Amino acid sequence: MAFPKIRHCLVCEGVREEINRKRSILGFYGVTPEVEILLQDFTLPMEHLVFFLVGGPAEGSFSVSFEIFGESKQVVWRTRDTTVVIEGAAKGYNLTVDAGAVHFPRPGRYTFRLFVDGQPY
Repeated sequence: MAFPKIRHCLVCEGVREEINRKRSILGFYGVTPEVEILLQDFTLPMEHLVFFLVGGPAEGSFSVSFEIFGESKQVVWRTRDTTVVIEGAAKGYNLTVDAGAVHFPRPGRYTFRLFVDGQPY
């Protein structure tokens, strides 16, 4: 089975695991692609930036990485490749990506991108 089709991407400050497989979304900014985050001081990084990917059914082992880049294609945040093993996700698979502190150098439009097995997804 292939990597799950991403249905939605929520942008927030945190996702907390609760009992009974529930999740609490903290500091909700919105659902991509139309998320607007207003920063007042670009000398400071955003302290917490989390992407919660809601996907379809999946199973298998995948190499995944993520990046955020600006309009000039300058990458402002990137992860290393990480192996994700998905088992028993017949109803769907959710993935939380905690970017931590991200420094945006200037106002503008930024894009979050997922790579699966080295290819933009």
